[in-house]
Amino acid sequence: MQDITITCLCDNNVKLSTKYWGEHGISFYIETPCCNILFDTGQTYDVLSHNAKALGKSLDEIDKIVLSHGHYDHTGGLEGILGICSPTVYAHPAVFDKKFKKGQGSELEYIGVPEIKDAIISRADVKLTSRSIELTKSLYTTGEIPRANPLEIVPEIFIKEASGAMVHDTLIDDQALIVENKDEAIVLLGCNHAGLINTIEHCKKITNATITNVMGGTHLANAPKERMEATLRYLELEDITLYGFHCTGDSASYILKKRRMDAYEKGYVGMVFTI
Repeated sequence: MQDITITCLCDNNVKLSTKYWGEHGISFYIETPCCNILFDTGQTYDVLSHNAKALGKSLDEIDKIVLSHGHYDHTGGLEGILGICSPTVYAHPAVFDKKFKKGQGSELEYIGVPEIKDAIISRADVKLTSRSIELTKSLYTTGEIPRANPLEIVPEIFIKEASGAMVHDTLIDDQALIVENKDEAIVLLGCNHAGLINTIEHCKKITNATITNVMGGTHLANAPKERMEATLRYLELEDITLYGFHCTGDSASYILKKRRMDAYEKGYVGMVFTI
């Protein structure tokens, strides 16, 4: 099998001494032998396109886009991409839910997909499913991830509109990617609202390959101590190397590096991973 190359186009952090731009969001450009796949589109097309050009990646050659979930920092570049090419877009059916975040007091901030559903569907072949699907040989979506671990609950600051009411958004649309190469597999995360343990355990039911690396947003930025300790124990038990991007946060990155040493690295725009 030929190599699959994964390049980070958008993240909060950038590789030092480069002209890449950083922004709150994430996007990975995945080159496979048969097609190019974009996993999430960052927060803005300006940053996405600037970094793609600087890294020598052609956004108009994207064949497929996978959205990890329906938040603005993962879907903001989608409108710009649809203006230059016509990729197939894959996502969970709840990706277009009207999503909000609680601010101070009773204020709600809209954090959902910037463009309305009808506009996107009119410009792209959109495939919505909660199931795991094969995007290409050795590359799969996880589909909807079961929430078995009680420590990995979604905070109640996340809200969505449902049937005219504002309810807790458990972000059931959160999904990841699995990339296989023979007996080895990596898991690629968007924001990981479903939780690292829940996500990896679900991936183990989809792939027979050994999961050796996990990379992407981990949503450990404000994780309680009990959850962080459980995550550290799990990563050690599973012997997984973690690359923490986006919503991992500086505090969690410090703890992960101190405890996991060579089994943890902080991610950034410009990081390239080949499997």
